Amino acid sequence: METMLGCLQFMVQEPHDYFAHSSSRQAAYRNLYSNAAQEQTEPLNIFSLSATRWLAIADCIERILSQYDVLKMHLTIVPDKAYSVWLLKEVYNDEKNRAYLLLLEPLLTDFKRVNNMFQGEDEDTLGIFEELQKLYNHLFARTLKLSVHRQHDEASLCDLDLVNLESIYLSVDEADFGSRFNDHINELHLAGEERMLLKQRWFGFLKACASDLQKRLPNTTSLVRKLRAISPSSVLGPNAMKTLKTLPKDVFSCSEHCIEEQAWHLRQVEDVNAHMPAIEFWTKIYAYRDVSGANSM
Repeated sequence: METMLGCLQFMVQEPHDYFAHSSSRQAAYRNLYSNAAQEQTEPLNIFSLSATRWLAIADCIERILSQYDVLKMHLTIVPDKAYSVWLLKEVYNDEKNRAYLLLLEPLLTDFKRVNNMFQGEDEDTLGIFEELQKLYNHLFARTLKLSVHRQHDEASLCDLDLVNLESIYLSVDEADFGSRFNDHINELHLAGEERMLLKQRWFGFLKACASDLQKRLPNTTSLVRKLRAISPSSVLGPNAMKTLKTLPKDVFSCSEHCIEEQAWHLRQVEDVNAHMPAIEFWTKIYAYRDVSGANSM
């Protein structure tokens, strides 16, 4: 978050603190909210930022965006003269700050979803790795030149020097900022310099996210990356044999032809699919029996 504006943390944290200790503020806001023809008659509570769970900011931003206009209106008409209230009003009246929240919310939601997988009781290591890789690929698709994608496979992309190789990145004008952001700043009719500064800050945040995520991904030689060859999506995919051959030969107790035949048998099992967790998939394969009571795999 260091690459984004410092006022964003104030913007996300302060509304909770503003309402938490004042029943009169809460009542005035509820009244304004109910009169604003919202789908809900009661506003959703705005969460407090957690000091230990920074990804909880995604939930805070989602709540704020869902009632941003009413919050902005309330702060504009409230007679409170406190400096913190004046500052909060200034922050919310600057629509460029809403643009940052529109950019942050979907990305942080994705990070939170993957982070929750790490904290789950039934941890699927290969499944978590797949989701991390998808998130990394998503960031790359938005920031890296197409020629870089063409020159590298998925594994070698994870070994790129994201800090020092500036030549691998798209220009700020070419980067994918998403339609919500683009629509919003088009409505603001920002001057060229303001628009560019906003984009540069966000592009820097995307690059920082990719670099941080890269540190958590296994490198090209990692055993976890090699074990991806036995993930359900891989062994049931069209390139199953190609990926299985990346594993050390002593992993298997039979010939290459036998492995190919076994991979074919996997596709005949009816109650498994490429989207299952790896543990569940291989447990079903181990328990599988054909009509004769034999397991051919």
